Order: sequence, then structure tokens, then C-alpha cells
Amino acid sequence: MDLERCIIDTSAWIEFFKGSEDGKLVREFILRLQNEPTVCYTPTVVIAEFKKKYVDFGYSSERFDEDLERIKYLSTIDQISEHVAINAGKLRGESEESNISIIDYILLAMGKNYNNCKVLSKDRHIKNKEEGIYIDDGVPEW
Repeated sequence: MDLERCIIDTSAWIEFFKGSEDGKLVREFILRLQNEPTVCYTPTVVIAEFKKKYVDFGYSSERFDEDLERIKYLSTIDQISEHVAINAGKLRGESEESNISIIDYILLAMGKNYNNCKVLSKDRHIKNKEEGIYIDDGVPEW
């Protein structure tokens, strides 16, 4: 696989920090990308969702801060452009899949906006998307 860019979804980061089997796949994938001319992105909406999950789990603010620093070290924090936001709304509006969040449509729109970009996620609805890399399928070879 020849990736220029990769977007890391909240579910991938959660598994990464839990240290689960899927998290080990995410870690391997990210570390392998570090040796390639690939840019890993974490969109700001993922950070918002990530914080919400930490509040839900009852994790401390210190733990969140430490994990966020690690995310910033391993990826580039990316703002959502107006173009991506509009395309995400269009994709969601045209979709018959009502169980997919607008945040996931934002990530998919980013994938479409960036050349050769994939979204790394544990979310099942990513599995059949052209822009998706589904974690349960293992780490892609290249």
C-alpha cells in the first residue's frame, strides 16, 4: 500500500491507548508509517470525541493530557476546512446509512479531499468504504 496520508479515527486512538490486540495493530501501523513519507493526521473533531470518551470512561484530565501529547507527537493535528465540512454534510445527506455519525463523514470527506488518504478506524461502517482501513482486518501490507 502506498499511502501519502492517513487519518486516525477516535476508535483507533482508543484501542492504541488501551493496549488491546487491535491497539497493537494500530501501534504497528502508525510506527510503520513513521518510517515512510506519510503524514498521519488527527482531526480536531477526533480530539473532541476522544475527550468525550475519556470523560465517559472516568479517566483523569492528566491522563487525557498525557495521551493527547502522545497523539500530537505521532500525528499532525488538522483543522477541518470549509470544503471538507460541506462535502461531509453532502455525503451524510445523500447516504442511506443513518447510523454513521457526522464526525465519521467528516473523516471520510477528508479522505476524499486528500490524495491517497485512508481513514484508520475500528468502526464497522468504515470497512467497505474506499477511504477506510478497518482495524479488525489487520495491518495492511505494503
